[in-house]
Amino acid sequence: RDDARMDADSARSELTRHRLQWEQQRTQLTTQVEELNRRTRSLETELQLCKEERGRFAVSAEQLTEKLRQRDSERETFEQQHHAQVAHMTAMFNSQIRELENQLRDSNDVHDRAAAEMHSLLTAQSSLAEKWREESKKSAQRVEHVVLALKEDAQRQASRADELSRRLATL
Repeated sequence: RDDARMDADSARSELTRHRLQWEQQRTQLTTQVEELNRRTRSLETELQLCKEERGRFAVSAEQLTEKLRQRDSERETFEQQHHAQVAHMTAMFNSQIRELENQLRDSNDVHDRAAAEMHSLLTAQSSLAEKWREESKKSAQRVEHVVLALKEDAQRQASRADELSRRLATL
């Protein structure tokens, strides 16, 4: 009976440990997704700042036109590179997000399987405990019957011994 209780306690402890691991993984994955989103926003802000900076230059009309052509050329190159970097980083972040989502899904699957196994173990333990109770009850009833039979037999033997003692005394 104590073994069954220890097994149940162990199963509950294992379930709690799996729940804590799952919760830690979920928190860690959420933090990583938030960091990736923050980085993406930062890059988008940086791109926007670069676009705004282009309009702040004040020079003469010819120099401005020439500089504008130069800046446009530089901007296009920069934007292409930056867009390529953003696209690459977005693809990389999306890949990481998918990987983290897969890990989360796998963790959830492991958690669900562990919970199902714990439920199965607890059900089996409960069934065994019920069988043990029934067997104990039956054994107790059998012992009671044997004890009663032995008492009755002891009383018969005592009566017979008394009767034989009386007969011997009369002889």
